[in-house]
Order: sequence, then structure tokens, then C-alpha cells
Amino acid sequence: MIHSGFFNARNHDRQYYASDISRLFNSLIIDGVFQNVGNQFIARAGSGMHVIIPSGMGYFNSSWIFNDNDYIQNIADAPYIANYKRIDGIFLKMYPATDADTRINSIYYMKGTETGGTPARPVPTSTDGEVYKPICYISVNNGVTTITQSMITNMVGTSSTPFVSGILKTINAQTLLTQWNAEFHEWMTENEIQMDAWESAQQTDFEEWFDGLRIILDGDVAGHLQNEIDEIIDGIVITADEI
Repeated sequence: MIHSGFFNARNHDRQYYASDISRLFNSLIIDGVFQNVGNQFIARAGSGMHVIIPSGMGYFNSSWIFNDNDYIQNIADAPYIANYKRIDGIFLKMYPATDADTRINSIYYMKGTETGGTPARPVPTSTDGEVYKPICYISVNNGVTTITQSMITNMVGTSSTPFVSGILKTINAQTLLTQWNAEFHEWMTENEIQMDAWESAQQTDFEEWFDGLRIILDGDVAGHLQNEIDEIIDGIVITADEI
């Protein structure tokens, strides 16, 4: 089917849907969190068992969400069984801009499964075409009463929830970090090879110099020096004209 627009209505003969508007944006914007709006939803620790999701704007699933203030999310009590732990998640819950029954996007919290082993990150289930984009994950161990920043793993800027840097552009911080790490490793490897070669050359030069010095100083130092002087004197020829 061919779609077009937008045109002024005449006697209400033109009707447009949210999907018509989103279709236009989809040709311009790649899904992601806008890097230049607010504080990009970058989570930080609040007081007690609270995590703060600051201002930000995102575009996913052909619809958008905008938060203009701090959103405070309460985190469930820590596991009471000794050595048990879990991972909780905070997500952008994004519904499609079509005929979904729920027509609102939101910030969604999901408590993880408590375990005595290695906990897994929670994975929400979509029931109405919605997608879940992780803002952060929170590690909650037994007995915790205060969420600290070290417990929070921010996901904004990763491949799961990338940044939108501009029209038709996204930034994947993980890709950048991988590239930077690779370049740094290559630089270190190259310089280590050069440094090893330089050290080897310096060691060889030093050993040659030291071996020569040891020969000269070996035994009676004064006797060797006298022999050197005698050889020099013997090499001097004095003529009668010079006396």
C-alpha cells in the first residue's frame, strides 16, 4: 500500500495516525538515547534503597519518551538468605506507535531472581509489542541496605541502549572502548618490541665496553699503566736538531 502526506483536510477527508508521524521520524532518526537532551538517563545512587534516573529523551520502537526531572526508583529489599544475591534491572519500556492497547512509554523496574550462585540479569517479556531498553542493572547482595554507585552498571551508551549523536547516527560506547583498547594494546606491543631491542643493544654495548675495561685493569694496574707509558716513550724519536 502506498502512503503519503501530509495534506490539509477538506471536510475531514484526511486522517493521519501516530504511525504516519513516526514513519517520517524513522527515516531520519536511528533508535537510541539523545546525547544532547538532559542527562541521558545515566543512573546514579540515591539515598537508601533508591536509584535515580535523571532527565533524558529516547526514541525506540517508533515512539519516544522524555523525562524532564529526576525519576526515583525504589529497589526491593536485599535477599535475607546468607550469601544470596540478585541483579535487578531498570528499563525504558517502549510501546510501538501503532494500535497497541497501551499507549504510553515508561520507566520499568524488574526485580531479579535471588540465587546462591551467579545471578542473571532479568529479561522482561513483551506482551503488547513493547520493547525494553536497559537503563542500568543493580547488583543486590544479601544484607544490603543502601544502594551505592559501585552496585550500578549503566547501560546507556552500550549496544543495548545506544546514544543518538545526530540524524541517522548512533554511538556505541562499547565499540569505541574496544577500538581504543585495541589501539592501545597495539601501541604498547609495538613500543615494547622497540624497547626490548633498544635494551638489548645497550646491553651488548655495555658488555663490550666492560670487557675491554676489565682487560686493561686486570692484574697489576700500575704495571699496565707503566707499560703503556714506556710504549709511548719508545715511540718518540728525538733528533740532534731538536736538542
